[in-house]
Amino acid sequence: QPGKDVSPTLKGEIKLSGTIDAPRLLEIWPESLADGARRFVSERINKATFSGLDFNIDLPAGAIGGDGVVPDDAMALLFRADDAEVVYAPGMTPLRGVSGRGALKGNSFRFDAEKGEANGVQITDGLVDIPVIAPKGELAHFSFRARGDAESIMEVLAQPPLAILKDTKLSPAQFAGPIDARVKISRPNLSVAPEDSYRYEGTARFSGLRVDAIFNDVDLEEAAGVLTLRTNGLSVTGKGRLASAPVSFDWRQRFYGAGDKTYLALSGVADSSAADLFGMPTRQLVQGEVAFKAIGKGELAAFRTLDVDADFANASLVVERLGWLKPKGVPAAGTATITFG
Repeated sequence: QPGKDVSPTLKGEIKLSGTIDAPRLLEIWPESLADGARRFVSERINKATFSGLDFNIDLPAGAIGGDGVVPDDAMALLFRADDAEVVYAPGMTPLRGVSGRGALKGNSFRFDAEKGEANGVQITDGLVDIPVIAPKGELAHFSFRARGDAESIMEVLAQPPLAILKDTKLSPAQFAGPIDARVKISRPNLSVAPEDSYRYEGTARFSGLRVDAIFNDVDLEEAAGVLTLRTNGLSVTGKGRLASAPVSFDWRQRFYGAGDKTYLALSGVADSSAADLFGMPTRQLVQGEVAFKAIGKGELAAFRTLDVDADFANASLVVERLGWLKPKGVPAAGTATITFG
């Protein structure tokens, strides 16, 4: 018969005043209806208490095509969720204690999280945004703001697939101090997405940060600045103290590709107590303050090259074997290019 495969007209409204948990919600959710969003609840929400469910459908005859996709404006399920546990990236610490509001439409899903926590870190401004449920594989976006101790935050960000510390030889335990981070993770809306299909972006602002043995076993202290995260790497700019020397730093780390992955530029003023900062024993040669600029390339824990420019005007230089002395206040400058084996 003509039109026998045309989807029927559906119109209705359902409101639930009580609460239901995730298993019960899945029991009453038709498997063929918004399958991608249903799969998200089944696979990514480990637990939750749902309330204020408000379901509306106004589906004209024939509105559902052969692909089974429901038009976005033909259906809406609004709800509230509390005490939810949400897996935003398999393998990473889930968000727990999540509260917020969700909206499922015919072919899209959005959940705005008001609060939650991950690894003891406070989470706010969370968002799950799946703009296209079908066909499968379109990008889904997960974003949040995290505020807490640097070690706890880095423990989460260092987990794969994000793994922002890979190739640096740094560990989360080396970090201490407050961080305020905003992170967005995008991945194909699949049950299992390849790691190389993930996309990241984010910023983290820090002050009073400490990183133990960040460079040549020297600690970074009292650091303030910004970390910028992208899919292919990260950059960190700011100011702090290295071996008591006040410095400005620009660290760029590439995650992929051949060649040098680390670029580190430092500038500041070092005194004799910081003379071994670059692995060059100069304490017997230099006394006083030295303004310097240095650029290291290679790996963070093992530079391949190091270029140093130094201004010795405010320092004295002593070469005992030659019986030579450059007094403090006399202009002098030096440059060095070092290649490490």
